[in-house]
Amino acid sequence: MLVALFRHVVEEGALRMVQFGTLVNVLGQADMGDSAPVRGMIHTSNGQFEAYVKRVIHEDRLAAELFAFLIARSVGLPVPDAVVVSIPPAFGPHPIGFGSIAINHPNLFQGMRSYSPTARSLLRAWPKVIDAVCFDEWIGNSDRHPGNVLSDGNGNFWLIDHDKAILAELMQPDALSFFNELFNAVDSGKFGPERDEYRRKVEETMSIYQSIGLNGVLANAGGIQQANGVPEMADWLGMRQSHLLKLGCERVPVQQMGIFP
Repeated sequence: MLVALFRHVVEEGALRMVQFGTLVNVLGQADMGDSAPVRGMIHTSNGQFEAYVKRVIHEDRLAAELFAFLIARSVGLPVPDAVVVSIPPAFGPHPIGFGSIAINHPNLFQGMRSYSPTARSLLRAWPKVIDAVCFDEWIGNSDRHPGNVLSDGNGNFWLIDHDKAILAELMQPDALSFFNELFNAVDSGKFGPERDEYRRKVEETMSIYQSIGLNGVLANAGGIQQANGVPEMADWLGMRQSHLLKLGCERVPVQQMGIFP
């Protein structure tokens, strides 16, 4: 059983960056993201914590969350601490979930499906926004709507909800993601030297991402790497990594000079 597998690898230390916990109390339905998480208390070897827990039906979607978390942490992007959660039968039919330790800040974008002018302005000023744009392109994330970006209102952001990323069976590794919502939110209105600088930073970031030792990063995912369909996801991420600079150039193409003054 997947729960037993994860308990074993966590106890053995194979998941060095991810905790294992048990849901002990449900506090209510969470009004964040679009994967119907619950807000609850989880018990771990380090104590009890409030967390947002999404029930997982398919092993590959748990792997998507874990892989995205590990890659984000490896490139210095802010994501909440991750927990693989055992869910007792009293709380529902699915025995495992992915948990994010609660961040006690209000979410400016709660309930919104598109980025407001205020949200765009705050995101454009965020020092890590290009890192986040390139990260979403790498993992093929087309679901970065405002509900999946947490903010404290003071220019700090956290990225959540990656279960719809790394769809290896649907997206070619050398093709742009179907949508890059974060790119669309921060790119509009950039022209001339400003857009040239933006393109330069995207290329620089993609070059850095392309040099990361992905196998070492994903090794922290422990036994999930042997689950059904997951090796193909890891292979897809590796193949896509080799195309990141090309994808960055395609996402921010060189501006065409007009023929009229």
